[in-house]
Amino acid sequence: MDISRILYTLMCVLGATWTQAVTVCDQCDCTLSENTDDEKGNAIVKPRCSEGRITWMNPHGAMRLELDPGIFTDFRACVIVKSDNTKTKVSKEVQNTINKNHRTKYLENEVKLEPWFTVIDRSREYCVRSTDKQPVLLYVETETTTNSTGLPKVTVLYDIEKYSPLQEDPMEECRPCDKEELINAFCTSDFVIVGRIADVLNHPDEDRTSIGVEVDQLIQQSTEQFTRIKRTPTTLIDDHIIHPGYRSDSLLYGQIFAPGKCGIQRGEGTFLFTGRVRLGEPKLRCAPFYEDWRKILETATKDGTMECTFD
Repeated sequence: MDISRILYTLMCVLGATWTQAVTVCDQCDCTLSENTDDEKGNAIVKPRCSEGRITWMNPHGAMRLELDPGIFTDFRACVIVKSDNTKTKVSKEVQNTINKNHRTKYLENEVKLEPWFTVIDRSREYCVRSTDKQPVLLYVETETTTNSTGLPKVTVLYDIEKYSPLQEDPMEECRPCDKEELINAFCTSDFVIVGRIADVLNHPDEDRTSIGVEVDQLIQQSTEQFTRIKRTPTTLIDDHIIHPGYRSDSLLYGQIFAPGKCGIQRGEGTFLFTGRVRLGEPKLRCAPFYEDWRKILETATKDGTMECTFD
């Protein structure tokens, strides 16, 4: 028996089935429940935004997620999946094509699923590039686990950005920002703060590092990522101790995340931290020493290259 042929036939049937399913969400942030699935247990989600969140309560059947913001001709889509009390399998739906006269032709109702990743709890960040101006199509299905004790829930955080060849460089996110990038980051980031590194924790399973920051000056934050906590010598943040030597009974504190591959370590000194809230978390963009930034700021103000006004 040719198993591959059977699976291929199943995918073809699947492609025809999706055309009959109902689109249940076309907003940036969506909440699905068992009542929003169609009679076949298939839910189609087509958010028309560059970032957002899909919350799937008590999931059953399958969810087809179509990512295409409609503003980029070529883009990269990244997702993080949180899977509570269930196992979640994510596949990429790929439409079969033929090459005719040096042009790609997509075959109607002929699709296949390529397994991408499986997650229990929280996944790391996964990214995929669009091809030939086509949307990124993901097929999400769940499976009950033996140790499930509560209501199952799946949360998909997605982020879409214009594709750049620089994204193919695995260390692009780790290099220091140049002068122009620093100025742009200061003027456009979701958060801009002056502060010191209190602690650094590595999360190998998620391929990321969390940087705990004590804030001396809050210049900008689009959402409340940095909040005030009580200062005591035994204050715990994510099971580790904030170092003593405090000047008051409280401090503004928050965590910033960076790729684990960057090898960030705790260092002394005051820094300017900038970044974007991406996939639900503050992600580091540029972090020069504050004195170096002051020199760049002074020069840019004098020569008219500063992109924004500031207090």
